[in-house]
Amino acid sequence: MKGSIAEVGPYRIEEEIGRGGMATVYRGVRRSPHGHEQPVAIKVLDPELATDKHLVTSFHAEAELARRLGHRVLVPVLDHGTVEGVHYMAMDLLEGETLSTLRKRYARRAKGFPLGHALYIMAEVLDGLHYAHELDGPDGKAERIVHRDVSPRNIIVTRTGAVRLLDFGIARFESRPTSTQVGIVKGTVPYMSPEQARAEVLDRRSDLFAAAVVLHELLTGESPIADGNTETQRQAIAAMEVKPASRKIHLSLRPTLEKALAPNPDDRFATAADFAAALRAALGALEPDHDPFLLGCFVDGLRRREAAPAANDDVAEAPDAPAAKGKRRGKKGIAPLALARKAMKEHVESLELEGPLPPIPVAPTLGLWATVMVLAALCYTFVTSVV
Repeated sequence: MKGSIAEVGPYRIEEEIGRGGMATVYRGVRRSPHGHEQPVAIKVLDPELATDKHLVTSFHAEAELARRLGHRVLVPVLDHGTVEGVHYMAMDLLEGETLSTLRKRYARRAKGFPLGHALYIMAEVLDGLHYAHELDGPDGKAERIVHRDVSPRNIIVTRTGAVRLLDFGIARFESRPTSTQVGIVKGTVPYMSPEQARAEVLDRRSDLFAAAVVLHELLTGESPIADGNTETQRQAIAAMEVKPASRKIHLSLRPTLEKALAPNPDDRFATAADFAAALRAALGALEPDHDPFLLGCFVDGLRRREAAPAANDDVAEAPDAPAAKGKRRGKKGIAPLALARKAMKEHVESLELEGPLPPIPVAPTLGLWATVMVLAALCYTFVTSVV
């Protein structure tokens, strides 16, 4: 048993892949009567919360909402229910990385997040949000959904470059019980809108502010909200202390981002579709050759690298100083080989195509060095004879 439970209904649990404040997500398999096995993600409400009727109702309300989300960016729930007191929902299993992980990866490599990728990802997220914002309820009336937790940890980029928005667990919508409570703050600081930080009733424009904060972080490497502890940041947002780092943003993008980050909802884009259209216009102008395939290649390379970390570390990088001083036979080519491999590795990473590197042929390289040494000796003999 790799997780805290071995099975849930028709699903076999494989391993835990994520944990949140209310639930744990497992990698699982759905068993069919004919022996076919379908990989799925299974979200299970934490046992200690299963006695809270309000939380249980909210959990299944989230599942019912997600079952109706028929958009490529949103992750639908395939099934949900309760088995022996365990509340669960089964979803498509996504092979990819969260935007939070990708952003940190670029930061560790001292590289800014690529402009084209940032614009493309957030335009896709906004497409999904617009679909959810426009969704009607079972009675045909507008649900007026607000996600309330648009943040990097809830955005996944798959190995094929597809973008997915997760977790409507704290979403506000009309048919959800107690979905319009005032005075209770829900969400992730610092991705809250000012009105959300003040625990006011929200509309779709709150999600647009959160998406703009995520985009600002991708473009500048920093948040428009001042650093501090969670409560300090919440108070700053509530007081509308939002300061975009405009000098780090391309001139043509500044009006778009400043509009989306407007403290007053009336000054923002009216819909997520409007915001997405502005980002796609910028993408076409600034990165006309952008290809989401390259984004998928980076994610795929990252996952393969983490699955086999030793694959790219099979050659030790020798220090520079001893390179030209090796006295013993065969030592002179070792440091240059390591440096050449290092240069090739950095070049591959700069193309965002990380993976096992091809071997550098040793014998031809040593032969080249021998040739250089012979030519140098001949030149020296010729010069000294002339002198």
